[in-house]
Amino acid sequence: MRVSSPHAELAAILATELGTFDHDGLAHGLDMLACASGSLVDLGAVVRDGALAVYDDGAVDDLLIDRVVTRGRGHEVAVAVVLCELGRRAGMPVGVVAAGDRHFVAHEEVSPWVLDPATGELLDARTLPPDPYWRCAHEVADVLLTEAQRRCERDGDLTRALRVATLRCALPFDDAGQEHADAALHRLRARLN
Repeated sequence: MRVSSPHAELAAILATELGTFDHDGLAHGLDMLACASGSLVDLGAVVRDGALAVYDDGAVDDLLIDRVVTRGRGHEVAVAVVLCELGRRAGMPVGVVAAGDRHFVAHEEVSPWVLDPATGELLDARTLPPDPYWRCAHEVADVLLTEAQRRCERDGDLTRALRVATLRCALPFDDAGQEHADAALHRLRARLN
């Protein structure tokens, strides 16, 4: 099974790095959630029908694409990534956009509508403060890894937090972003000494 969207592909790599990756569960789950047509409204049905739900303050597993698909719940960004993959499989040119701390799925050719992964409903992007902007797969991976590190530290899993911080440093950041990722890694290493 190969995922087709760069967001899902990178999310699958992260899930592999952070746990025991359930390749078969992801493949079967994506098949079960398949979207019948190429519309954002139809794509949102998996959320509206309860097959996928946003659960924002769980464990690290709620950030890992294979577990989100098999359990039917996850962090908003992880659910957006799953929706993006389902949309790509249905032939839609979709991606992830952010507005403030929120993340949505947007169709590259249909504006101003975005799909809210928390409700499965369409929203007019012009009403979202601040203006939404496209997030590349690396930016989405950074959001997932930043949240994973926070959760690992919260739960006292400093060894896994160190692995997450190391993975963040491998992302293609600009200079300021690289300094921030390096500082987070050094801070965590200092806690372990």
